[in-house]
Amino acid sequence: MSILVNNNHKNNPHLPPPLPTQNSSFSLMSVLNRERLNEDGSNYLDWIITLSFMLRYENKEYVLDDDVPELGENAIPDEVIAYNKHYDESTKVACLMLPTMASGLQKNFENWGAYDINQQLRDMFQEQSRQERFEIVKSLMACKQQEGDFVCAYVQTMKSYIDRLGNLGVELPKELTIDMVLNSLSSLYS
Repeated sequence: MSILVNNNHKNNPHLPPPLPTQNSSFSLMSVLNRERLNEDGSNYLDWIITLSFMLRYENKEYVLDDDVPELGENAIPDEVIAYNKHYDESTKVACLMLPTMASGLQKNFENWGAYDINQQLRDMFQEQSRQERFEIVKSLMACKQQEGDFVCAYVQTMKSYIDRLGNLGVELPKELTIDMVLNSLSSLYS
């Protein structure tokens, strides 16, 4: 009924005004707090992927991969503006990153910029990512559809492994992934 009232308000000035809606602005912190970085980095990959998605939404993902540029003595106004923008966004992103980390990690990075935090975490937890990549490849290679399994569900399982590898930086050619899926289907689909 409130939808009807809201739509008819323009046509009938005697109806009460529509109720105010809540601010629907996107909250980065609520999403990031769902994926808190553990002290041991065991969930680093999930954490950085979530962070990257949120920063991409805000057009700030670049601060993870690009350090704040240095300003020369004779910097022109455009360079100063670019520097200030990058510095401010790096600081804001670092302020988003810190509360989503375990307290021990927070203490290590209190005064760091987003780029430096990202580089250090990548160095710290890179070996774990390598192990995760190995486990995913092993699972992918062991996939074989069983008689009676639904094709759609089975293909989704394989796709999840392939997507997970992509998140780890392993991009398989499309033709190869198709061949892998087709090869792993049961003999009914030969």
